Amino acid sequence: IMGNCSSPQLEPGDLSGAQAASQKLGVNWFTEWEEAKKAYKKKALSGDYKHPDEGGDGSAFVALKEARDLLERVHKWEERAKGCLGRTHPLAKERKARRATCQEQLEKLKAQEAAVEKTRQELREREERAEKTRQEIREFERAQEEGAQKMAEKMALLQAELKVGGMAVNVAIDAFIEATLTSSGDTTPTTPQHTPQEPSQHTSNNQQPGTRAAGQGGRHRGGG
Repeated sequence: IMGNCSSPQLEPGDLSGAQAASQKLGVNWFTEWEEAKKAYKKKALSGDYKHPDEGGDGSAFVALKEARDLLERVHKWEERAKGCLGRTHPLAKERKARRATCQEQLEKLKAQEAAVEKTRQELREREERAEKTRQEIREFERAQEEGAQKMAEKMALLQAELKVGGMAVNVAIDAFIEATLTSSGDTTPTTPQHTPQEPSQHTSNNQQPGTRAAGQGGRHRGGG
């Protein structure tokens, strides 16, 4: 057991530089070593961190590799410290507590992100429904405008037909009247002219005996 407590092979500044090395790889300093190795491999294949033979920057590649080596030494040191007298090294405890805290915070962030995404989805659906309603309103208004325009055109056509029909009726009536007058001649009424007539001889003779009789009667009345 005591053999497990041999001094870890750490270089001066390894522990203090572990956080900077983790940042170099783009991970948290309390990240598990396996995750750190994956981050290193991914970063070593991109940009200036590529191997110089593949077109990368030599100094950047060396700095990235040194950060990886440092984290590997710290990891091995922690593994040896875990077996020392069956106790867990204080640094390992701290890292474990930090990982638990980080995991809890990560779960909260995921839950918040899910809630935000759900809200966004609801807003998108609401906006889609609103846009559909606006589209229906626009189509309804357009249909109303088209219907009103067609109705106005139809009314104008009917009015024009009525006007033309009325003129045709008037022309037909005038033609009928003219034809009727032409077929029956001039039917304009005339006032009859009465010419005074002279009394006939017969009338004069009839009146003379009476006159004479009246004269004779006067004479008789005078003689008596």
